[in-house]
Amino acid sequence: MKWIIFAFRNVLRNRRRSMVTSLIGAVGVASLLTAAGFASYSYYMLKLYTGIESGHVIIAQPDFWTKDEDLPLQYGLKDYQAIASAVQQDKRVAIAVARIMYNGLLSNGTKSMVFLAEGVEPRQFQITGPTRTIIKGRFLAEHPDAQGDVEVILGQKLAKSLKVDVGSGVTLMVTTSSGALNAADARVVGIFSTGLIELDKRLLYTNLQTAQELLQTDKVSKLTVFLHNMDDSDQVMQDLHQRLEARWPGLGYRTWETEADYYRSVKAIYNRVFSILGIIIGVVVFFSVSNTMSMAVLERTREIGTLRALGALPGQIVRNFVLEAAVMALGAVIGGLLITTLTIFGLQWADLQMPPPPMRLVGYPLRIYFAPWTALGVSLLVLLVCMLAAYGVSRRAARRPIVEALAHV
Repeated sequence: MKWIIFAFRNVLRNRRRSMVTSLIGAVGVASLLTAAGFASYSYYMLKLYTGIESGHVIIAQPDFWTKDEDLPLQYGLKDYQAIASAVQQDKRVAIAVARIMYNGLLSNGTKSMVFLAEGVEPRQFQITGPTRTIIKGRFLAEHPDAQGDVEVILGQKLAKSLKVDVGSGVTLMVTTSSGALNAADARVVGIFSTGLIELDKRLLYTNLQTAQELLQTDKVSKLTVFLHNMDDSDQVMQDLHQRLEARWPGLGYRTWETEADYYRSVKAIYNRVFSILGIIIGVVVFFSVSNTMSMAVLERTREIGTLRALGALPGQIVRNFVLEAAVMALGAVIGGLLITTLTIFGLQWADLQMPPPPMRLVGYPLRIYFAPWTALGVSLLVLLVCMLAAYGVSRRAARRPIVEALAHV
């Protein structure tokens, strides 16, 4: 305990220099925590969005992922309703819904454009919430009216290109699962935006039943399973595989992360960028502390010689300087945590928006997450860097001959 008290007193002997060193360390800690917090927020939002888009667990025929279809739903999933009922017996599952991916031509009577479509069950959005921003109109009805018009919602850019609006009539032309041509008149009930320019130019949604009637099939492309906690995805996938294999052998199972190419790419880029940033900040803090401790050692060389003459061991001298560095590191950590906290609340209060990423239409709020384990890791890293810097500087001075140290001017 007495050595810690001595370290505090020695740090206070030159308050200005110690304060500047701690401030540099505090800025380094705050920079690392802010960068890590921004990355954590980005990872979380991408993870959440990807899970809602693709489903937390996906069940399909293995060939659906590995081969190109010559005809629509060539590798489609049969008996999907029974599979969905079996899947939903797991208490961790919120809902299991089917999807059909298909394409064709969309016409307003005078102009035609290629479209990419999804046949969906609107009930999934009662659990996941809407994944598209409805610009005009509404989303698809839960149960399409057999006597009414076929309902369709269009991407904003697609609707603009065809010069159609809510209430307009369009014609969908597709190739059926048997290779024949089929068409159906539909009514636009909504216009949405994905935030992605290319998707908004091509994407539309229909009900699952409408897609099956157009394609003349009773299959679906895949079954998407949504969980109450998406962190259970890997375990649920394994459990479903074991439980369903006896009745439906040969099915393929994937989690959201396997499908999340964009998420993995962004995470890999951010990890590299912030790793380099961490190394740079660590080097800056290291040399700052080294410079401070070098000046302290130089000013106290005769004091070191006196302590050695009184019987102090070199290890005790080194320990004292290392503890001084630890005290400054503690001040840096406290200051860094304070700066990070003010930054987090300041950004929430200011409600700053990031500019739209490439190929996107809208930006997103700038937020920073505070991760306790990350803060602990950064704090220990800064403490270790400061102590190593002090050790390297003081070790040579502590081993200096006593007579030479006492004669130092």
